[in-house]
Amino acid sequence: MRPVRGAVLSQQQTDVQRVDTFFRRSKCCGFCPADLQSFVEMLEDADDRLFNKINNNEEHVLHCLLPPRSVAPQRYELRQ
Repeated sequence: MRPVRGAVLSQQQTDVQRVDTFFRRSKCCGFCPADLQSFVEMLEDADDRLFNKINNNEEHVLHCLLPPRSVAPQRYELRQ
């Protein structure tokens, strides 16, 4: 999960641990599929999907908050 500072971090970690524990218990009891992702993985996937939508859609309301795209070529010639 993305880092957060201060008291918010400890509260968020506690909440995430509680939800993750609930999911693990639900898996053991058969209420959820055994291959269900952890809650942290679900959060990271949702975060990545949101960022990609913002980044790829210039009409998105949050797109203006991103830094401008680089016009420099992105070819790297690594030594072999």
